[in-house]
Amino acid sequence: MATTCVPAFKDGSKPDSFKSLPAHAASCAKVLEQFWQEGKDDAAEAYLEAAVKKCRNTSCKAFYHSLINVFAKAGNPKSAVRCAVRMVRLGLKPNIVTFNSLLTACAKTKDLELAGNLWSLMLESNIQPNGITYNTMVNVCAQAHDLDRASWWMHKMIQAGMQPCIISFSTIIAAFARSGDLETAETWFHKMKSAGVHPDEVIYSSLISACTRSRKPANAACWLLQMEADNMMADEKTYCSVVHAFAIVGNVVKAEFWLKHMEEHGCKPDKITFSSLIHACCKSGQQSRAEYWVMSMVKAGIEPSLLCYNMVIQVCALNGNSGAAFHWFRELLNSNLTPDRCTYAILVEMSSRTGDAGAADRLITAMISNCVETDRACLSKMQCTRR
Repeated sequence: MATTCVPAFKDGSKPDSFKSLPAHAASCAKVLEQFWQEGKDDAAEAYLEAAVKKCRNTSCKAFYHSLINVFAKAGNPKSAVRCAVRMVRLGLKPNIVTFNSLLTACAKTKDLELAGNLWSLMLESNIQPNGITYNTMVNVCAQAHDLDRASWWMHKMIQAGMQPCIISFSTIIAAFARSGDLETAETWFHKMKSAGVHPDEVIYSSLISACTRSRKPANAACWLLQMEADNMMADEKTYCSVVHAFAIVGNVVKAEFWLKHMEEHGCKPDKITFSSLIHACCKSGQQSRAEYWVMSMVKAGIEPSLLCYNMVIQVCALNGNSGAAFHWFRELLNSNLTPDRCTYAILVEMSSRTGDAGAADRLITAMISNCVETDRACLSKMQCTRR
C-alpha cells in the first residue's frame, strides 16, 4: 500500500490528546469518505493507518470511536460500520459506545433493518444495552415513522428495568404529536408524569403544535396554561401556535385574547400569526377588526403580505364599502408590493356591482400598464359596467 500523509492542524499541532481527537477524526473522515466514494479502498486503508499512528498519546480505540461518531452524526452508517469493522480486525473489541454511535447513524437515515441487525450483533457480543441504546432505538423507529415499534421499544426498556428519561418521553411524544395522533401523545405524557419525570418546554410545544394541526384550539390553550402553571416560559412560536389554532377555526375573539396574552408575557406575534388572525376576521366579515390588525401589523414593523391586503380589500368590497376598499388599495400601492390579478379582480367586481364604469376602466388600464394578466372575468365585468 502506498503511504498517505495526514494533514496537520492549522496551528501545526498534532492529535496527541483526547481534546484534539474529535477535530482530528473529523478531518480524517472527510478524506476517507472521498477515497471511498472514488473506490480507492487501498488509499483509504493507508490513510487510516497513518491517521491512527498520529494519535500518539491517545487510545487507538478512542480514535476509532471518534471517527465512527463523526460518520454517525453525518448520517453515514455505511462508513461508520466500515470503521467499526476495521477496528474489530485490529483486535479492538467494540463496546456499548461503539454500538450506540452506530445506532445513531441508523436514526439519521431511518434504517430500521440495520438497527435491528446491530442490536442482534450487540447481544451476540454479550454487550448489554443501556438507557442511551434504548433511547436511540426508540428514535430510529420514530424517525422511520414506525410508531408502534417505537412504543414497543419503550415498553421493552421498562421491562428491562430501566426508567425512561426525559429524552425517551420527549422522543415518543413528539413522534405521535407529529403524526397527528394526539390521543396517544397525551397518553405517553400522563405515563411520563406517573413515572415522576417532569416535562420540559419541548414536550409541551410538541403537544400544542399537535393540537393546532388537529384543529383543537381549546386543547392547545389548555396545554399552554399547564405549561405556564409548571413555571415554564413559552416562546413566541408556541404562543403563535395557540393564536393560529383559534384563528384557523374562525374564533376571532379567542385568537385576539391569546395574542394579547402573549404580548403580556413579552412575546411578539410574527407575520404568520397576524396573517391568520386577519384571515379569520375577513372570513367572518369583521372588516373593522381586519383593518385594526393590519394597522397593528404595520405598527409592529411587519409589512403585510399581498394576501393580507387582498383579504382586507375583499372584506371591504363584500361589505359594500368601496371607499375603504380603495383606501387599502392605495395603501398597497404605497407599499413595496405590487397588486396582482386577484387584487384587480376584487375591485373590478365591486365596481361592476356599484355601476362605476370609470373605476373599472381605470383598473383595467392599470392592469395592462403594469403587465398584469387580464382574465375574461375582469373584461366581462368591465363590459357589463359600460352598458
